[in-house]
Amino acid sequence: MKLFIFIAAIFITTASANAQTPFLTSGTVEYEVKINMSKNIDPNNSWAKNMAAQYGNYSTQYYKLAFNDQQSIYKKGKEFENKWDNYLAYTGYNEKNFTLTNFKENTITQFKNIFDKQFLIQDSALKIDWRLMDETREIAGFNCRKAVGRFNDTLYVIAFYSDQIVSQAGPLLFNGLPGLILGIAFPRYNYTIYATKVNMATPPESEFTYNIKKPINTTRKEIEKTTNELMARWGENENPDEKNKAIANILINN
Repeated sequence: MKLFIFIAAIFITTASANAQTPFLTSGTVEYEVKINMSKNIDPNNSWAKNMAAQYGNYSTQYYKLAFNDQQSIYKKGKEFENKWDNYLAYTGYNEKNFTLTNFKENTITQFKNIFDKQFLIQDSALKIDWRLMDETREIAGFNCRKAVGRFNDTLYVIAFYSDQIVSQAGPLLFNGLPGLILGIAFPRYNYTIYATKVNMATPPESEFTYNIKKPINTTRKEIEKTTNELMARWGENENPDEKNKAIANILINN
């Protein structure tokens, strides 16, 4: 009898511990996106410096990520007055933009309004070489582990993911970790994305649909080529960091 009680106690304790650690496979995440504009603008551009003095150092936006076991979509979240929106438009930012990831097919579909043209970018998922670290932090009530990723050879990103949420998804093009990405830091470009809330309710299928009229169908390579051609026209192609920054903006700004 004592042995039975002992085994039952272990079972109840284990069940209780597991109940405190929900493993989610679908839901919706709200993110706060911040860009330190005072560090990103050209210090020789008096117009941009005046904007920083008038609008403040940071651009703040809100996005949401809906996900299930097959796909995810990242798009504009709650409305927020961001005075930097017009300045950011040249990098491809638009409130109608979205990033749709298909896990089964390992593909990405992005809609972007770049250089006053509507592009529907369809390509394979961005290949990121991740290195898992020991550092942890809590984000939106979830314990997250740090990972450092490299993509496009020279671009680095820091991510924080939670293995309590069984999804390889993340904001924008960032994906491929053993848990949902709840935090992103792009130190080189003073850019962060951090979850503020996780909703455990399964999103409706309508969240993952889109209707774009007559976009220009293209790939990431073609978008990078277009960016490089424009930079050459502007005389900025000789600066490798400016070139990388422009490509990074096209990739990460939604």
